[in-house]
Amino acid sequence: MAGGDGSNETAAEQWSSLPNDLLSTLYARLASPDDRVRFAAVCTSWRALALTDAGSPRPVLPWLMLDPRGGDKTKRVYIPEDGIVLQAVQIPSEAADGRFIAGYEGGWVVSSDVPLGIVNLFSGIEEVYSSEQRRIIRAQQSTAGNQLVMQKVIFSAAPTSGGCILAAITDKHGLALSRAGCPEGRWTTQEFHAEERLTDIAFCKGELYGLMRYRDCLVKFEIGVNEHGAPVLTAVHRLCIANSPNSCDLYTFRDTDNYARYIVELCGKLVMAVRHNWPAFTLLQLVHADGGRLMWANIVSLGDYALFLGWTCSKLVHVPEDSRGGVKKNHIYYTRHRCLRRDDKIPSNAKVLPTSSIDGGGRVYYKQDNSVYGGGGRIPSVEYYVKGGVCPPIWIFPPDM
Repeated sequence: MAGGDGSNETAAEQWSSLPNDLLSTLYARLASPDDRVRFAAVCTSWRALALTDAGSPRPVLPWLMLDPRGGDKTKRVYIPEDGIVLQAVQIPSEAADGRFIAGYEGGWVVSSDVPLGIVNLFSGIEEVYSSEQRRIIRAQQSTAGNQLVMQKVIFSAAPTSGGCILAAITDKHGLALSRAGCPEGRWTTQEFHAEERLTDIAFCKGELYGLMRYRDCLVKFEIGVNEHGAPVLTAVHRLCIANSPNSCDLYTFRDTDNYARYIVELCGKLVMAVRHNWPAFTLLQLVHADGGRLMWANIVSLGDYALFLGWTCSKLVHVPEDSRGGVKKNHIYYTRHRCLRRDDKIPSNAKVLPTSSIDGGGRVYYKQDNSVYGGGGRIPSVEYYVKGGVCPPIWIFPPDM
């Protein structure tokens, strides 16, 4: 597009040639994630400016990748803060064929392709595994009937850090461990008996915890290293909790769409989120009581934070004062862990996400605001789910923009 003065400069070149003080003023007025994405598309110098004293990155609240299946070069994402759907995320070729099963702050995701792909959706960088590590992992994952099929992967630290441990729940609900800096890059595995299968895992202050499928289910894993420097499971400690779920029907496992449990780190504390009576959540924090006993304590407020829950990743996020209102403080935002069948009835208060339905009568995505059920020690919640799909939506965590 030619400039008004007859020059051949593109729009991006014209925007990027503006003075830094003017760019900084413009960028400071962009409260919407949608506006920031569009601004980035036409101004190549905004990110460099944001890292200087002239400006600062604005925190981005989580986005919802509507269809985490592989095969698409571009993904539709829903931005809760603005309530819009964008076809905005270009998938790096290294991760395009696998299903996304994890997310980490800064734009990192994990693809279930063989070998496991760990890439940044926004920079396209893949820094976690060397080519030799990928070769070894590919050979390992391709033997024994593809036994290393990952359902969920979590990180103990930033994926690019040398000490980052990767922990995964496998398709057999066992535990798999790896380390990004390990020279051989192998996964070590541990299977459990049927009644001890994992339903969720989380790092808290660098230590790994697991939530087993049935009662008396919270465990702490002890991790060591083998002769190759790879992390290995050395012990499983079943935590003795004074107000054990044994005596409370709240924790009794129910294999239904309306029952789900998660564990997540909240401000350095381990918390269990239980959806036990649709659509309410109960949050329980693990604390040390008198005599050093472990107990569950109810959390009645998240303060200035919002909790984003999902089968593949969960995270507590601070909600800025200038948030546009689509994401509220002291709320839980979660994705239903199973897709609805096409003949399932949709609740009357569920709303179709704007421009999210797929042509041809395929998948349709919904938002259901359950804030009316808050109170009484329960935190208001908002649910997202898909009808007619295979994979539920997942949370991704963009870098600050």
